[in-house]
Amino acid sequence: MKKSLTILIFVFIAGIVYYLTIFSRDDIDIGNIDPVDISVDVVAKKTPSKNPLTGVIRASGEKPSSPSIRSVVSSDDKYISDILDSSIDRQKDAIAGERILTFYDENDLKEFINIAENNGIIIIDSLDSMNSVRIKITDKEVLKKVLRAAPSPIESGGNYEVYPPNPETLPDIDSPIAKQQNRAFGNALSWIGIVGDNKDFGKGVIVAVLDSEVARNSSLNDAYDKVIHITSGNEDEKHGTSVATIIAGNGNVSKGVAPSAKILSIDVVDANGKGNTFDIAKGIKKAVDAGAKVINISMGSYGDSAIVRQAVDYATANDVVIVASTGNDSKQVAYPAAYDDVIAVGAVDSSSIITSFSNYGSEVDIVAPGLFVETSDPADNKTYFSGTSAAAPFVSGAIAALISQGSDISPISAAKRIVDTANDVGVPGDDQLYGSGTLDLGRALNADKKGIFDLAAGQPSISYDDTVPALMLFVQNRGTEYIVNAVMDVAINGTTTTVDFGGVEVGQTVSRELLLDSYLSPGVQTIVVDYEAKIEGKTDSNLSNNRFHAEFQSR
Repeated sequence: MKKSLTILIFVFIAGIVYYLTIFSRDDIDIGNIDPVDISVDVVAKKTPSKNPLTGVIRASGEKPSSPSIRSVVSSDDKYISDILDSSIDRQKDAIAGERILTFYDENDLKEFINIAENNGIIIIDSLDSMNSVRIKITDKEVLKKVLRAAPSPIESGGNYEVYPPNPETLPDIDSPIAKQQNRAFGNALSWIGIVGDNKDFGKGVIVAVLDSEVARNSSLNDAYDKVIHITSGNEDEKHGTSVATIIAGNGNVSKGVAPSAKILSIDVVDANGKGNTFDIAKGIKKAVDAGAKVINISMGSYGDSAIVRQAVDYATANDVVIVASTGNDSKQVAYPAAYDDVIAVGAVDSSSIITSFSNYGSEVDIVAPGLFVETSDPADNKTYFSGTSAAAPFVSGAIAALISQGSDISPISAAKRIVDTANDVGVPGDDQLYGSGTLDLGRALNADKKGIFDLAAGQPSISYDDTVPALMLFVQNRGTEYIVNAVMDVAINGTTTTVDFGGVEVGQTVSRELLLDSYLSPGVQTIVVDYEAKIEGKTDSNLSNNRFHAEFQSR
């Protein structure tokens, strides 16, 4: 009796242990059992895996592990309704009726294309290396059936127009207005810190220009690498050629920032002068695979495209830098400049003042010359180029120059240094108009050189937040050594004082507020400020940026 009882207890305990073992296993996914066919085997949960393109780890369950459970995933119409959502077509810059679908792998892509084509779905284009396809929706019911029958995409979204930013209506460079305002640049190389011969800048570096096709004129003859056509039909080479000349012009007409760089022209502009986000993604992928270290995109869109984000990730994973213009609409930053891993470039005039058209936002990284910039057209004529489209290639050329002159500096590290050594303008510190400041290639090239003392005076401003107006003053250490004590001699309507800024770290900006109540006489309408920044006990290597004159109207 005891023996039998012992056996029963043992069986009972063994059953409990078995039950707990089975239903507590991490590799069992009860949710993947087909609710209709209960004879389907329990499917083991797929181990989280990396996207074969970007290396990004996906959450388990995003992709079915076998064909037997695809019907379960596809039976959820949520992702289908997302793809067919007509609100996508009403988004800014959306191309009506177009969708971009990205699949887990090449097999899923091919299977979808096969099913889609057999059912009359229009396949506009495909990008096999990114497992993506561009389709046209003509019949929603047919597409719905195809989506239910085919492998599920892991990402989907609209396709958006991409176009060169339109610059503001500007007077001619030789007009009295332009000269009076002193806004025009002409040749801006010395302004960005290039001193002496820069003929070897960019040597060994390929810079891809995603734009209209670049003409092989005399200014770019030595720099011309090759052209890759993503689109066709656009015979206007002016925009792409102007951009490329700023990067690598040899000086025959206009000299570029990095004359020894090679230009890879990737034509992404159609007969209407526009591109689209699918083709931009293709261009980025081809540029990386062709060996480009820097990619310039002086184009933009207000559509956030999943496939462009994937392409940016691919470039970053391969240590390739993308530089893009912020846009010329005086509003939020356009894509791809708005993405975190893209260097977003705004435009300033020759007085370091942001242009009226330059887009702004927290995404802005740096600003560069963008008003009446000297460049070359396809026919070797000198021309003047304005807009953030002109500003971006200065930064691309600067990164290429730094890569070629640096000791094994990577493209991404070079881009970081270019941003970190920008000259602070506008509000002290990073801001939404100027980002980190104006491009200074000279500072970037000399960042590792010891013994440079350079204290720069920033542009002042007046604050009226309180009843007493206050003058905001700031200095920046643009050298390579710590400044023990920085001071500023200030004259306000003829009355002088000295402001102490104390110690300033390399690259640091320090600000001080000076109340103006004791400097203003009753009825005085104009506030005239002159000041000079000084380094106590040291010789400043660059006296050209120490002084400032400003005039304000009092309230």
